[in-house]
Amino acid sequence: MAMIDPTEYELETSQEPYAVKGGEEYKLVIVEVKEGTDKNDLDYLMPRLEVVGEPYAKDFTHFLHIPNKNEMGEKQLNRVRFNYTSFCQCFSIDNSRPHDPVDEWPGHEGFAILGLGQNEQYGEQNFIKKLVTPA
Repeated sequence: MAMIDPTEYELETSQEPYAVKGGEEYKLVIVEVKEGTDKNDLDYLMPRLEVVGEPYAKDFTHFLHIPNKNEMGEKQLNRVRFNYTSFCQCFSIDNSRPHDPVDEWPGHEGFAILGLGQNEQYGEQNFIKKLVTPA
């Protein structure tokens, strides 16, 4: 890398990222989706979300298992299906057809009531307490 001039970056204007107040409804946008396999060999999606209109708010993630009727019991499968469907409804994602969440979900917006928790590594962190789905 060539020499850089930090004075060009207006570093003194930076602000510490923060978690927004918990218990309130916020508009969210999906900025990225990662996929993986958990320790039980079950597939999952991990959307990274940003609070719209809060440029200094910390991004946070939301864990979603992929429904798998061959590997999940009836109770777990129902919960996973419900969570997946609720997330898709909240963010206006068409789950009536095949799609690629990594490519197609970013940019979708929805509303959720956020919680506020403490993370040993990251400090205060938001999480989805309740998705707001259309009536």
